[in-house]
Amino acid sequence: MYKHSWREVPVIAAETVGAASFAAAVAAGRPVALEGITSIATSLGALKVSDEAFRWTSRHPIHSAVVTDQDAIRSCLTFANELRVLVEPACGAAMAAVEQGDPPLDRCENIVVIACGGNAVSAGALCEWATNHSA
Repeated sequence: MYKHSWREVPVIAAETVGAASFAAAVAAGRPVALEGITSIATSLGALKVSDEAFRWTSRHPIHSAVVTDQDAIRSCLTFANELRVLVEPACGAAMAAVEQGDPPLDRCENIVVIACGGNAVSAGALCEWATNHSA
């Protein structure tokens, strides 16, 4: 983003409850380790955010957004129904943050969501997650 002079464009770091290592680092003011990942969104989960990723919080507007597993799964289902594409709950977290209207997004005219699919998702897995993690 810096290469293209997008220094004022905010980044939303979306995570699920139980896998929110970036949010924990922001709250602590330094990278800290989670005891474990308890979220269904395990594919991109990290027990501790990297030092370099955390350092970017002082160089660029990065906002932490934490959503529930249920919100992430609901977004995965919406994505599948509307676009006919299966995505994992880690991707669903990003879409859920947009759907919930995270405050920095209120001022944005255009929003880009990086939607990754992943190989840990199938129609059966998505149905199972929706059944076993319903709110």
